[in-house]
Amino acid sequence: MDGVKDVENRTWNLPKKYIGERVLIHSSLNQLRWWEIKQDNELIEMLDRSGFGKKMNDTSNYPIGTIIGSVEITGCVTDSESKWAMPDHFHFTLAHAVRFPKPIPAKGKLGFWEYDAIKAEPEEMGGALFCHCQLAMKDEVQLYRDGNLVRCHYCGGIWYR
Repeated sequence: MDGVKDVENRTWNLPKKYIGERVLIHSSLNQLRWWEIKQDNELIEMLDRSGFGKKMNDTSNYPIGTIIGSVEITGCVTDSESKWAMPDHFHFTLAHAVRFPKPIPAKGKLGFWEYDAIKAEPEEMGGALFCHCQLAMKDEVQLYRDGNLVRCHYCGGIWYR
């Protein structure tokens, strides 16, 4: 969620309907195991420069079993040059990661799945998006100022009162 990882590896091809879409990121109930990441000196140095490597060593503060943010899937390739790309995998290319201010507890599933607390995508209202979330979040957690607009951290829509 820090925007460091630019691909997600899978053994299966990405359904075309997800290209260009923003998807929620769920943190598994299983703890991360930093030592399982390929020991690539350039990758380790990049993570350390970003400050992310230090965070990875302490997994006790990771939110698990929660939705932690969202990311846009920009495509799917098999020949990514990314340090994160694994051989013989499909590489879902990622951009514009957004870390939610407060994780949302949610039981996950394998693959893509619907999270029913966000009832619909933001819709157009007078030429602008409006928020359609049904999340029970405090305004100071869910909303942020974006210039003259108030936006939702969770769906990206404009919040109208």
